[in-house]
Amino acid sequence: MTRQARIATAKSCIDAMLVSDSAGLSECLAPDIVMIPPLPSYDRLRLIGRDNVVRGLISMCEAEYTSPRADYLNVVADENTVVIEWIISATIRSSGAPYKNWYCFIFAFEGDLIGEIREYADTAYGERSLGTLPADTITRMANRND
Repeated sequence: MTRQARIATAKSCIDAMLVSDSAGLSECLAPDIVMIPPLPSYDRLRLIGRDNVVRGLISMCEAEYTSPRADYLNVVADENTVVIEWIISATIRSSGAPYKNWYCFIFAFEGDLIGEIREYADTAYGERSLGTLPADTITRMANRND
């Protein structure tokens, strides 16, 4: 897989997450993917496995936002890693207020698929905007059976 193809796959992962495209998100991820959400909000949490990561990410976006979109700021890639700095712009579902937060995702590739996503974000802004989420929020959403 070329560097440009890895970049396209990483961007497709973010785009699929924001539009609740489970199939599109799944096709980017390795079966044994590990997702590491930002500290300190989700201390020591790891989502493991494609199904858990897909359910966790999509459920979180659906629960919190309407009309989310990504604006890509910076992209850096080497042979196995893609780093994307991006801004999410959305409306907060519960309040109708605008939401605009900075994220940085580090994608580690295993062959042609993403094997790990490490997420960094402005967690202080997220908590001010969305409220403090219980520490097990993503885990509960990933384990939903609906």
